[in-house]
Order: sequence, then C-alpha cells, then structure tokens
Amino acid sequence: MEVHMMSFRSLGHFSLKKLLPLSSLLAVGMLLLFACSSDSTSSPVACGIRMQAQIKLTNDFGVSQIHNLGGVSTSGSMLSIVGNSACTGSGTTFSGTTAFGTGLNDNFAVRMNANWTVAWGYQNTAFSSCGVNSGQGFVPDAGAVFNNVCSL
Repeated sequence: MEVHMMSFRSLGHFSLKKLLPLSSLLAVGMLLLFACSSDSTSSPVACGIRMQAQIKLTNDFGVSQIHNLGGVSTSGSMLSIVGNSACTGSGTTFSGTTAFGTGLNDNFAVRMNANWTVAWGYQNTAFSSCGVNSGQGFVPDAGAVFNNVCSL
C-alpha cells in the first residue's frame, strides 16, 4: 500500500481546526482497513471436517478485503471410502451453520479417510447473491478445511 504524506505548508487556507476532524476520519479508516483478517483458510482439525465461509469485498479504491462470514448453511455427504481410519466417526452426512466472527463450522463424528462433497448456502445472509456453492475433496484422519470465498 502506498501512503502519500502532505505537509502543512501545502494546505494553504486550511486551518488546523478543519484538519482535526479529517485526521480523525483517516485514522478510523486506516483502523477499519487493517481490522479484518486476510487469511483465506484456517487450520484443519483432527478427525473433523472444517467448513469456512468468507466474503471478499472490494471498495471504490480497488482495495479488497476478506472477511469471515457467519450464518452460512453448510452440508456434506461422503462420496467414497479411501481406506481404513483411526478416527471413530462413522457419519456419512453433516449439516450446520458457520459461526459469526470466525466463519467456521466444525463437523466431527463423520467418516474420515474418505472423499466428500460439501456445500455452502448464503441464502440466509446479507450476501444471498453468493448463492449456493459446492466442492469435493479428500478428507484424511488429520482433517480438512473446505473454504469458500464469495467475491463481490
């Protein structure tokens, strides 16, 4: 990010009284800019399937930020078993909702060392235009993270 500094001499007829509210707004804007996490994935959890929902917003200046999104419906269905598993879970489906603040939904007691298809539904969020998204992947005993980032 490029930051341009302005000297007080170049402000001409502006007074310090007029600059203070502007500087306060700039400070708040910078705090908001750096307050969100840009991590697009989380760490997997052993013997579990972690679902993550995020939203990528781009402002008028072309700056993009990724935010975790709660309230997203998640579901999964096992496609096939790849091999033996040391985890005790045997479930072949799951459903849930991502948590506000983290955008995560952890699912345990499901069959590991298997191929899964998963889905995210944004219909109950302020970002319903993201629709329903799905993906597939292998889930080892060490766990897996399925992350969906909706870009607006």
